[in-house]
Amino acid sequence: MQVAPPKAKRVTVRKSALRGLLAFGEGNLFPQQLLDVTSDSVTARACLGARAQFIQGNGFKDVLTSKLIVHRSGLTLDKVLNNQANTISYFETIVLHIGYNGLGRIASIKPIPFEFIRLCEPDEMGIISEAAICPYLDGGYNQSKKNLFTKLPLFNPDPEVVQAQIIAAGGIEQYQGQILYEPFWAPGDGYYHNPSYLPAIRAIEAEGQLDLFNWNTIVNGFNVSGILSIVSDPAQMVPEYDPYLDPKSIEYQLSDNQGAENAARVMVHRFKNIADLQATRFDAISGVQLAERFKYTSEWAETMITRAMRTPNEIVGIRKQGGIAPTGQEVVVASNLMYQMVNPYQRRLQEIFEYLFSFWKDPIPNLDFHIENLNYFPNGLGTANGTTDSVAQSG
Repeated sequence: MQVAPPKAKRVTVRKSALRGLLAFGEGNLFPQQLLDVTSDSVTARACLGARAQFIQGNGFKDVLTSKLIVHRSGLTLDKVLNNQANTISYFETIVLHIGYNGLGRIASIKPIPFEFIRLCEPDEMGIISEAAICPYLDGGYNQSKKNLFTKLPLFNPDPEVVQAQIIAAGGIEQYQGQILYEPFWAPGDGYYHNPSYLPAIRAIEAEGQLDLFNWNTIVNGFNVSGILSIVSDPAQMVPEYDPYLDPKSIEYQLSDNQGAENAARVMVHRFKNIADLQATRFDAISGVQLAERFKYTSEWAETMITRAMRTPNEIVGIRKQGGIAPTGQEVVVASNLMYQMVNPYQRRLQEIFEYLFSFWKDPIPNLDFHIENLNYFPNGLGTANGTTDSVAQSG
């Protein structure tokens, strides 16, 4: 008898084309798979959440800039920053929808979920000039709309270019704007950027599986996994018969005695004769030193994830060996390292917002797009009261 292990969730990167779009991973679902896998890892989610918090900081240093309405829905620039901090943390890409007025000036800014975006195929010169918004790509919400998408030109605020696009669309009422798609490119990237923490994806997957294993161990009363061999003739069983639904079967009784609430229950199994009793055998298949191996693998996963995401242990609450909490000074040092790590993301956001508002419908003077860092240390320790510029200088 061959027993196949359960198939764990995996992030795959197989490339294939679909309806003029450049597919992102196997099934064109790389971003969705990445979100799915990281959501199962406590350490990955803690690191990604910390990265997003440090990127956003306390928001824009200038309150008026922070409260600026950038979309007819009432969306403020501060909320756009919050959204993009998370998008950058997970995918290291800035994704925005840019709307225009009839004069070809930028009239609105709105975030788009990164996982909805797919690039269109390049032209003969290898240039990609369009992207598609695919809100139903995973088929989870509406299977019949899975392959529907809206194709828009990539960001180019040149008024002449925008006016030409408006005319081609049949007027400003039909024109749907542009997509600003700005990855933090790295060597080895193809058409899509792979997040810098991708080399730790196996550790992220492993931690999710370890957590599931730990949960299964608890709900099964820490029972040893194994094979129970009993006297039975499989040939006499009806194909539709499910022993786990039959209260008289040994399988049902074993299942009924599993779980954390049933861990101390005693199960009685009667045999017709001594031969049947002797023929019944349980072979444990759990490996030796399981606790030590579990501990080692768990620590390996934590180390790989925090290293790949460049997040100090003190930031995500991982204590030192022996359970000693980090000192205040260690937290200050760890925070300063995080400020320096996220500073390139903050500076790029600042540059993009400055560029966007140079084409804004109503010129607004004296806007300040500097991002204020988190104020964890009001007593002056560290650089927490600084902005993106002060962090750059301190690095």
